[in-house]
Amino acid sequence: MVLILSAGFILWWGFKPKEEPSEILILKRLKKIEINFDIFQNPLLKQLNLIEKTPSFEGIIGRENPFIPF
Repeated sequence: MVLILSAGFILWWGFKPKEEPSEILILKRLKKIEINFDIFQNPLLKQLNLIEKTPSFEGIIGRENPFIPF
């Protein structure tokens, strides 16, 4: 009896419909994505300065072989 119940449970578990990941379910519910660009009008963001060029690193750069233990 236990073997029959175990086999039935294993068959049920193997053939039951697979659940879709939650990300897919969320994307199916979304009809239209709207992006609010008003955040870029924030005065704090306007005060930021763009970096023309990334400064080069000066000093010692790592070890010759970083994978050997200290």
